[in-house]
Amino acid sequence: MTGNRALLMNFVEKFLGTVRFGNNDFAVIDGYGDVVIGSMTIKKVYYVEDGVDLLTGDRSSNLYTIALNEVASNSSSCPLAKASSSQSWLWHQRLSHLNFATINNLVKNNLVQGLPKMKFEKDHLCSACEQGKIHRKHHKSKTVFASNKPLYLLHMDLCGPMRVQSINGKRYVLVVVDDYSRYTWVFFLHSKDEASDVIM
Repeated sequence: MTGNRALLMNFVEKFLGTVRFGNNDFAVIDGYGDVVIGSMTIKKVYYVEDGVDLLTGDRSSNLYTIALNEVASNSSSCPLAKASSSQSWLWHQRLSHLNFATINNLVKNNLVQGLPKMKFEKDHLCSACEQGKIHRKHHKSKTVFASNKPLYLLHMDLCGPMRVQSINGKRYVLVVVDDYSRYTWVFFLHSKDEASDVIM
């Protein structure tokens, strides 16, 4: 295929349809002819008047070198195939439930090796994502305190038996906190039944 009419010998002007380029542009095939390069003839080369040069190469020492990073394009968009629903959700889960806009951004900028070049779309809600976004309502903070003097309200916690006993052989701990002053007492006990004696 060429856009240079002067290269074609034995040109036949005939509409042969359209050709689609890699950047999603279309061009009309206006005919075909033969291209003679030295002693070699390439037959039936299509002539496309409004084409896009996708690759340009230089010939040096009988070797063509092509710079692939200099590919021309009329538009900045790149067509992507649409991923199937199961493939979209598989990659959504593989990427730790990443949102689909970010996954598409990773594809567009080629940031993840092995991620297929497809457009990922969300077609239903992800139950794991939904559950992860649920949060409990906070308890209302008290504006009026229940205790207005020391030793009016005490909070107690009896822990044990502990795996490792203290130096005195005690395996239980009784913690008492005064609600008003936040003063704390800690008692080490041999058994749970000693707690009533300490409290009284």
